[in-house]
Amino acid sequence: MIAVLRRRLLRLHRDQSGISLAELIVAVGLLGLFATMVASLYTSSLHAMSVGRDVHANTGQASNAINEITRDIRAGTDNPVQGQSLNNPAFEVAKSDTIRLYAYINLNGSSELPVMIELSVVNGNLIEKRWAATQNAAGYWLFPSATTPPTSTRTIASYVVPNVAAGGTQLFTFLQTNNTVIPIPTGPNGITDATALRSIAAVQISLTVRSSATDASQQVTVQNTVGIPNLGLARTLS
Repeated sequence: MIAVLRRRLLRLHRDQSGISLAELIVAVGLLGLFATMVASLYTSSLHAMSVGRDVHANTGQASNAINEITRDIRAGTDNPVQGQSLNNPAFEVAKSDTIRLYAYINLNGSSELPVMIELSVVNGNLIEKRWAATQNAAGYWLFPSATTPPTSTRTIASYVVPNVAAGGTQLFTFLQTNNTVIPIPTGPNGITDATALRSIAAVQISLTVRSSATDASQQVTVQNTVGIPNLGLARTLS
């Protein structure tokens, strides 16, 4: 009887001895692996959310800016000058990252007044400037010099990448009626020949924006081609 009780006590002692060191090491290793997987998944999810948020914001900014640029260019019109047989061309400046043109934009209520508009990239920002015209006694509209303070200035888009060398695309490309690209001469002045300026029938816009001046990982490019119906140039669609 005593022997049987002793065996039962020994068996109970073995059953309550717990886990071994090897089992503990394996359990800790598995727990660490699981924790690493969870942390990696959480980090990846945060990164994906951040990328998606930046891409969405950049796409929204670029789309809104394209709409504003399109509205300005589509309203372009040439400017009759008193005592001059030919109108001044709609475009006063036509460069890869800058345009200045005469346009009829609805400014106040239902009255359409001519304005001079400049769109240019300055320190990574796409800036729109407007100058209001005044009418002389003969009914001709007169525009101030672009060196005078504009009537209004606003930023249309930030962190703009205007050129291929910087990882973007050419902002403005000028097209004739047959879709032929009008070459932009090398130099700071862009297209200056009056005949070439008068032949501009459409402008191709390719706007690239980033999340910051240095972060190109989520940059977005939006493109559009804008005809200018006020010029009466019948552009052939490709």
